[in-house]
Amino acid sequence: MSQRRHAASDGSFAKSAGGAAGRGILLIAVAVLVGVLILRNGFDSGSGSSSPPTTSSGGGAVTSVATNTTAAGGSTESTAATTPSTRPANQVKVFVANGAGIQGAAGKAVETLTPLGYVAVAGNSPNRVQTTTVYYTEGYQAEAQGVAAALGAPAASVQPMPTPPPIADIQGAQVLVVLGPDVAKPA
Repeated sequence: MSQRRHAASDGSFAKSAGGAAGRGILLIAVAVLVGVLILRNGFDSGSGSSSPPTTSSGGGAVTSVATNTTAAGGSTESTAATTPSTRPANQVKVFVANGAGIQGAAGKAVETLTPLGYVAVAGNSPNRVQTTTVYYTEGYQAEAQGVAAALGAPAASVQPMPTPPPIADIQGAQVLVVLGPDVAKPA
């Protein structure tokens, strides 16, 4: 059998093993640093801005859009916009008043809104009107626009609810429709 040498007696093996361990620790430190930077900044395309994320709470009340941009000097600007989103129809109470004088028109409008999920009730207007107006209480403009579209009323017919409302008892409705002959359909 031949004798094999495993290490030199001058300590060179310890020096090479120590150097390898140092390089390994440095490599791990660099990998951790890169990982932290990726997690902190995300997987950006490098264009200086990110795609705006949109969040919505189950057909809920608010949609948020946030945008980050990097200026030429390296500073970062953030902007956020919050816009109202329509609530689910079953959370919107609509009072439909017949201001057209066409028998059954308010009931017909309720029949149009109910299958869409709106909580709608019919009533009469003490005054006759020439055009339909869709009034909304504070925070319900988007929902009023949806009601107007469902009934075929023009977008310009959507207005904030005046004080006092044109109908004395709107039964807690957030949206009031005063039907005119332009939109009213007979029963």
